Amino acid sequence: MHYVFDVDGTLSFDGKKIARPIVNALKSLELSGHTVSFASARPIRDLIPIVPDFSDGHLLIGGNGSIVKTIDDEIKLANPIDSKSFDSIKHVINKYQLNYIVDDSWNYSAKINTTNKIYKQLDPDNLAKNVNLETIYEPIKIILVNIPQSIFNDLLEKLQSASNLAIVAHSGENSIDITAAEINKFNTLQQYYQNEYYAFGNDSNDFELLSHAKISVWVGENNERLKQLDLTPSIIVSRSINDVSTIIEHLNV
Repeated sequence: MHYVFDVDGTLSFDGKKIARPIVNALKSLELSGHTVSFASARPIRDLIPIVPDFSDGHLLIGGNGSIVKTIDDEIKLANPIDSKSFDSIKHVINKYQLNYIVDDSWNYSAKINTTNKIYKQLDPDNLAKNVNLETIYEPIKIILVNIPQSIFNDLLEKLQSASNLAIVAHSGENSIDITAAEINKFNTLQQYYQNEYYAFGNDSNDFELLSHAKISVWVGENNERLKQLDLTPSIIVSRSINDVSTIIEHLNV
């Protein structure tokens, strides 16, 4: 069986590492003949440092499906955000003086408060450069962060009306993820693996991945977010190292 894991909030609870009991459970899957891949909102440069035991020879899906590191360790891009949409988003950024992270294939442009949790995940191994926004021509993913509540809903509605964009909103965090239309973890996984799989996730950007899984595991509470997503996972497990490692071991059959 193929197992696909989100990382932050699913396998890692501090944004820096995956605890050893969970790593051991993942390795046990492979020792039993299963395959393991990771599908994260992080771009590949930020995903590699948090999965060092699995960075080589594994399928890594980054940027919510916008970029991939194949099992042959090649970096491949999905469709970038088109230039007209990017110009419109930059206009919104400037108009409201929004904080943001804009990723291209490797480098990024970021304006973000150092206290934001995403900042701690941003290029932790200094593998890339923070460049001027105007020097990014093919953005693969944009995160608008710390959006003022007074404009959040209107901005979200405007972005969702654009047919050439895929939008994931995190209302509790006042942030919005933007990729090109039809870019998500599941669609990208299908380009490399078409058979049945088990999936683990904890957030809105895992919806498609979990919806199509033979067994879906939601890490977290049976809460309002699940109701909003209209998602009924096969298993709900609490967000703890012990419980996550235990359910991985339980599904190792």
